[in-house]
Amino acid sequence: MKSYKLIIATFILTLLFIAYFAYESSRFNDEAKAYSKVKESAYRLEIAFSKNHLLMNSINSSSNNDEISASIALVERMTREHLELLGQVDDTYLRTLADSITQKSAVLALLYEDLKSDNAQLQNSIMWLSKSYKDYLFMLKEGKLDEKTMSYIFDIVNARETKELIRIHHIKPNEKLQDAQVLDLHLGLIQTLHELINEHYAKLLVNDITPELKSAIDYSSKKIELIKSEFTRIILLLLISITFLVIFSILLYSRELATKNALKAAQNSLQQFVDALNESAIVSKSDPTGRITFVNKKFCEISGYSQNELIGHSHNIIRHPDMPKELFKEMWDTIKSGKHFKATIQNMTKEGSSYYVDSLILPLFDVNGEIVEYMAVRHDVTELILSRDRALKAEKSKDEFFSKMSHELRTPLNAINGFSSILKRELKEEKQQRYLQYILDSSKHLIELINDILDLSKLNSGNFKLDIHKVDLYHDMESLLHRFEGNLESSKITFHKELESSIEVTLYADWLRISQIITNIISNAIKFTPQNGDIFFRASYENAHLKFSIKDSGIGMSPDVLERVFKPFEQADSSTTRRYGGTGLGLSIVSNLVGQMNATMNVTSKEGEGTLFEFSIPLQAQKAKPKGHRAIERSDSDKLFGHILVAEDNKTNQLLVKLLLEEFGLTCTIAKDGQEALEIYPKENFDAVLMDENMPRMNGIEAFKEIRRLYGDKTPVIALTANVMKGDRERFLEVGMSGFIPKPIDEQELYKTLQSLLGKH
Repeated sequence: MKSYKLIIATFILTLLFIAYFAYESSRFNDEAKAYSKVKESAYRLEIAFSKNHLLMNSINSSSNNDEISASIALVERMTREHLELLGQVDDTYLRTLADSITQKSAVLALLYEDLKSDNAQLQNSIMWLSKSYKDYLFMLKEGKLDEKTMSYIFDIVNARETKELIRIHHIKPNEKLQDAQVLDLHLGLIQTLHELINEHYAKLLVNDITPELKSAIDYSSKKIELIKSEFTRIILLLLISITFLVIFSILLYSRELATKNALKAAQNSLQQFVDALNESAIVSKSDPTGRITFVNKKFCEISGYSQNELIGHSHNIIRHPDMPKELFKEMWDTIKSGKHFKATIQNMTKEGSSYYVDSLILPLFDVNGEIVEYMAVRHDVTELILSRDRALKAEKSKDEFFSKMSHELRTPLNAINGFSSILKRELKEEKQQRYLQYILDSSKHLIELINDILDLSKLNSGNFKLDIHKVDLYHDMESLLHRFEGNLESSKITFHKELESSIEVTLYADWLRISQIITNIISNAIKFTPQNGDIFFRASYENAHLKFSIKDSGIGMSPDVLERVFKPFEQADSSTTRRYGGTGLGLSIVSNLVGQMNATMNVTSKEGEGTLFEFSIPLQAQKAKPKGHRAIERSDSDKLFGHILVAEDNKTNQLLVKLLLEEFGLTCTIAKDGQEALEIYPKENFDAVLMDENMPRMNGIEAFKEIRRLYGDKTPVIALTANVMKGDRERFLEVGMSGFIPKPIDEQELYKTLQSLLGKH
């Protein structure tokens, strides 16, 4: 439309140029004609004036006065006509010439009259002399005229006969002729008239209008040439302008045509897009008040409503009652401000069933930027939402299963570990000590297996989170490697350890997970390296990266085995499991931990020649190295003092906890569940509370909250539980408990926790 307007404007402009050219052409033509008339008139007047001037100069005794009068009348008439033409032209210079011609013409008219009068008188005197010429000859013979006078008379008469101009050179009759008064009168008159005529001729020359006429001719010629030049320039400019406008119009038309074709193609493409959108998406439009103005077929199909039932109504017709009103308030605030709104919304069909849609609602604007309507594009995600809910439910069930399994396994293991440790301290016979150690090792192995399964579950579910804290790298690395000395010695494997001085730094890291990686790899190296073999360990800290490598001279792996060993429950083959044991979880956990820490791992292995693991973990170092820490070691002289309330429903664990506390020098009261603990708490003066969670009647957290509500927070409460899934520790600490001890109970950890809390009371 805009291009068409430009084409019309160009056409109108072209017409205006043509009209201007026609006007200028007419004006130039009129001016040229006027100057041409002035030029022609001046030229004819110049010729007539020249003829008249010649006639005046040839006046003699035989000149015809009628001819002279006619010539003068012609010049005067043509002068009037010329002056009239000059007056019609709006030109200052021509008006100046006209004024000059007018003044000279007035003088010339008088001169012409004087010349005619003087010439008439002159001719009368000359005619009288001609008639009296014989008498003068007679008077010459008689001596009455002198010869000089007679010669003068002869010249006059002869000049008339020969039609020559009168030229009197002989005498100037100053004396009176004797007896010739009349002759004397005529001769004097001729002399006077001759002089007057000469004066008139001089004045004629002074008032000659020929220069003005020539100027008018030259000026008119120049003006005509200038008009022609200007007219030519305007014609050229007009042609250029029209050519430009025509070219511009052609370009505009071509562009408009191209735009029209492009628009048509875009419309076809848009229509295809709209058709595809209608086939794949749920589309609707509404006015600024929210009333539906358009719905596509898919909208009707999924909602169960017809177009007539939807158009004119608001989208409340499909709103599910479970959707919060705040969501729709946020939606209106967003789209009214001109922004897009995205959300997953639960709707309800005409029959009352639910369906879910991913919605994009956007405002549509007019040319002034005002919102004229809203468009909503939705996609049916009902199956996706239901699948997600099923997956979340399954994940929750899995977490509950692992949590329950962990609790149920750790509870008897707590008793096994606890009583085995107590018996090992009390029984001194070497054979009994060895049997108890077998029990403790098997129990430890079972706990590690449970931990691996739980860790893998957390890693795969995305619930895993690193616990970053300060780590004295050299000290902790030494302590970790020291744990393998017994296994290495019994396996007759030589362990080569190289700890560079660069690791004598304090880092921010999750040391538990780093040690888990090292433990898994070294344990596998010990497992798969034959007796008299070698294991090499090297560690350094370079460029903000902890780098360590573990190389063994074990059985190694083929390339196809390398592709499988990092998958859960995978080993080289079934014979590996039978010969070396294991669940196949270790390397899978290592691979996941490496990914969690943004680390890199490189594995090189060749069957029969051993395996090399190389790790690089980005870690931030602390500038100042803190003082080394020493674990709190318990001895018989380090007895604690205090009275403890133990809430535990498992009788075996009740007995175990009581024995441990008594070893620490503490006394305790046992409550079999949370309700009983709540009843016992106010009756005795307790220094601390050990609270299990999973108990009948009232669980540990409920009992803790009631104790705090009723009696305040003067007594520290420690969670003592087999619930060690992701978030369990945080959950207990967030409600206000003073500590967390997982089962199976680590005696040293329990001792340190109680020592730190009881030391404050």
